[in-house]
Amino acid sequence: LGEIPKLRADWQWGGTMWVTTDAVFRGCWAIPREKRLLVLAVNAAEEPIPVRIEVDAARWGLPDRPLTVRRLDAEAGEVPQDSPANWGVDVVLPPASVYAWELRSVEP
Repeated sequence: LGEIPKLRADWQWGGTMWVTTDAVFRGCWAIPREKRLLVLAVNAAEEPIPVRIEVDAARWGLPDRPLTVRRLDAEAGEVPQDSPANWGVDVVLPPASVYAWELRSVEP
């Protein structure tokens, strides 16, 4: 990820409880037996944030092979990737948005 601004908010769990956290949350969910990986990026801020997301799919249990990547939204399409088990994308996350990608290992 690039430069990520901080957010400060009151969680209001039984009184005032201020927390400070990064405005962008990210994570992966792997299904190794299906050779699939879900990558999530969430922008909780009120402004767009440019980020670089990189994933080493082998670290998540996928075979060291090229990937097919599909962004999960209305404009989704499959884009074959050249680099084996590695993927990266530069994206500007809109305010209050969630982006998701499905990575699948390409069968030989």
